Amino acid sequence: MAAIFKVKYAFPLTSRSLFVFAGKVIQGAVERGMSIHISLNEDATMDVPVQGVDVLRRDGDELVALTVAIEDQSDADFLQQFDVVGESLTVLDET
Repeated sequence: MAAIFKVKYAFPLTSRSLFVFAGKVIQGAVERGMSIHISLNEDATMDVPVQGVDVLRRDGDELVALTVAIEDQSDADFLQQFDVVGESLTVLDET
């Protein structure tokens, strides 16, 4: 089953080899092993596997943090270039 996730923050945690998508689950439920579906452009998409689901407290708000594994800074730069902050992304169950 798919979920809808609205991104409020997106940032790397390179010291832990993670990239974080923080926001709110708008519809459904998210869990480890699902994939975040990102449109690269009109013709191309990418599915990024969710490594972890955590709670993030920031600025007095409690958010869901979906973490994905990155290998190095170039992976973080690649994900950050899509500027998904404010977007509602589909999170897919791969099973």
